[in-house]
Amino acid sequence: MPAPAAAPAAAPAVRPDAEPVPEDFAELVLRARELDRVDHPDADALWDRIAAAVAADGHVHPDHPELGPVQRLQGNLADRRAQQAFEADDWRTARTELLTAAELYDGAGLPSRALVMRTRAAVAHLGEEDGADPDWPALDEALRHADELAAEASRTGEQQGKDAAEDRLYVLHSLTVAAYQELVAALPEPAEEVTARFDRLLDSYRTASTELGLPLRVAAARQYAADVAARQGRMAEARAGLAASIEQLEQDGLPWRTARPLGLLGQIELMTGEHARAAEVLQRAIAEAVRWHDASFPFGPTYAMLGHAHEHTGDPAAAARALTEAADRFDRAGKAADAASARMQLASVLRDGGRPGDAVAVLESLLLETDTDGFDERARAQVRLDLARGLLGLEEYREAAEHYLLLADQAAGWEDGEDIHTMVACEATVALAEAGRWEAADAARTRALAAHTAAPRADQVCGMLQQLARLTMQARGEDGLDEALARLAEADGVRERAETDGHPVTSWYQRGHGHYERARCYAFADRAEEGLAAAEAAVAAHEAGGREGEEPRAEALRMAALIEGRSLGRTDAARTRLAAGIRRCEQVGLPDAARVLAALSDRLAAEAGR
Repeated sequence: MPAPAAAPAAAPAVRPDAEPVPEDFAELVLRARELDRVDHPDADALWDRIAAAVAADGHVHPDHPELGPVQRLQGNLADRRAQQAFEADDWRTARTELLTAAELYDGAGLPSRALVMRTRAAVAHLGEEDGADPDWPALDEALRHADELAAEASRTGEQQGKDAAEDRLYVLHSLTVAAYQELVAALPEPAEEVTARFDRLLDSYRTASTELGLPLRVAAARQYAADVAARQGRMAEARAGLAASIEQLEQDGLPWRTARPLGLLGQIELMTGEHARAAEVLQRAIAEAVRWHDASFPFGPTYAMLGHAHEHTGDPAAAARALTEAADRFDRAGKAADAASARMQLASVLRDGGRPGDAVAVLESLLLETDTDGFDERARAQVRLDLARGLLGLEEYREAAEHYLLLADQAAGWEDGEDIHTMVACEATVALAEAGRWEAADAARTRALAAHTAAPRADQVCGMLQQLARLTMQARGEDGLDEALARLAEADGVRERAETDGHPVTSWYQRGHGHYERARCYAFADRAEEGLAAAEAAVAAHEAGGREGEEPRAEALRMAALIEGRSLGRTDAARTRLAAGIRRCEQVGLPDAARVLAALSDRLAAEAGR
């Protein structure tokens, strides 16, 4: 595969001054239409002023030869309202406004422009309504009608012919959008007919755009092709197409439209693991959108991708800033679920960046403030689970336990949630034990074992029982030994049944860790010989894990030497054991473990006065 194309060079940080806004109403409308033709974001502010002027009391439509009748202007305003609805993901309102615009354009004597509106309305639901398919007979008929109108207009006059030809291009664009949506919905294995239709329409759209001298539309065609290439895994092709599109827009004096292809290019870099390059390109995309005051740019998703890129480059502070901004942008756009998702990722970044308290604060706020209509029950459950784990990490055991119990109650009604029941019950058991709520912990343990029979999670259940044994000894001392050993025997039984029934379980680790926890229990209860035997059994069991088992094996050997050297007073034997362990750690590439064993050997020697 060829090397990735270099990211486009950074654009100037400051945009050129905007042209003065015409004071004359007719000139204002003509200027807005001119800017619309090249998708210039400055048109938005002009249309806002126009809409306000039209709505004002006493407004009279000017008699101006280029302005056209009032229906044409009203059609422009309906078209703009449709675009705003699209940007708000409200395709139903957008469709209604497009059909309104079509009626108005018909009344203004602009049939080809009316046809553009109706064709856009016919594809407005694609990609938004589940299972929606294009009405190809109707769309093909619309294109044939556009051909007829363009041919008729070309006989009327040069300007009329040019306008009708561009309207035909916009009809063709709607068909291309329909083919694109159809292809995307059919991925990963679209029918040959679907692929051929998209390729044919995209080629027609590109050719017509070139013939009409509309570089913005040529660039759009390249972006569609790049998008599909990326979705089908042809990343080098997608990257090259977007780089060419961006270069073309710059060369043709249309820099205000580079932000979107830059955003798509940044997404591709992210998908291919080029995280540093993704961060650079996404920052450029945002800068361009800000530079040109492009209010329609998808700031929320782009900031979210930027946060993801920074997270992977090891810059948690930058990731947190980007994700905070993403959540804020989603809030402004009324997208509660997307805002909540960004905040969940923010909490993860804060936790992994060494700010667990801030992560918990974000999750607590999210759980309190999230609009339940915009955030489904499963997503809220995930927030509560993350919060419970965060509180557990902060040693806020009682609060963590409360959230685990609430989560268990919430998941109890899920018919497809048996696996979640097991996980939550296991984690709740440990949290309750940490909080000293032993009766509740025992009830949660019983619930976990029952859930495990329906949805086996042997490794997690074993881990829960082993932690429970340790916590029992810490809480009750020697008096808790029998109960702790019972929990460890229970864990052994879970492992053995999983092995017999063919359920997933990491046998070597669970066997070894069970012996290790048993050694800790015996050592805590001053039963050193039994503790040493259990630690040696742990060492032997971890050897079955191969390279993966070397680190827990070293820890088990440390435990054996500690018991042997301190509890049993056999310093020389313990140091001999440690010397062999140090050599083995060095041989298998575990220098940190070797240093830990060496430090223990030195301490034992010092304690023995050697």
